[in-house]
Amino acid sequence: MKHATSLKLTAPLIAVCLLVGITVSAQQGAKVEHSKTVEQGSVISFQITTDKAGNVPGSVGIDLASVEGNTPLHTSTYALGPDGKVTVSLTIGLDTKTGRWKISKVYFHANSGGLDKELTPSGDLTFEVVPHQTLILPSKAEVEIR
Repeated sequence: MKHATSLKLTAPLIAVCLLVGITVSAQQGAKVEHSKTVEQGSVISFQITTDKAGNVPGSVGIDLASVEGNTPLHTSTYALGPDGKVTVSLTIGLDTKTGRWKISKVYFHANSGGLDKELTPSGDLTFEVVPHQTLILPSKAEVEIR
């Protein structure tokens, strides 16, 4: 009697394990590498490597958000190489809030349109925006009419 019960439980357990395995393998991820601090008005670069190259040409985009919850900064998408790698370089504005920022979203965009797939990012996703040290701006402009 106990042998029959264990056989009844074995088949559903195998089915659940297979389904969990299929679900996990279908998730796509992206490893993100970048510098830890950036000065206002400077460029920060993110090296993004996807877990696998897609079988359609596409690009990768990221969204940034202040850890304190300010309005996110949306970026463009950047062409993904055949090796699944892309470098995203962004200029942090002079008026960008200082403090901790994070990559809030990484996504794949198919070039043929109609498909954006959110990727699961890994790596340290935070960085610090520090004030621009000595801001020197022009104070006069000579204008000549010709």
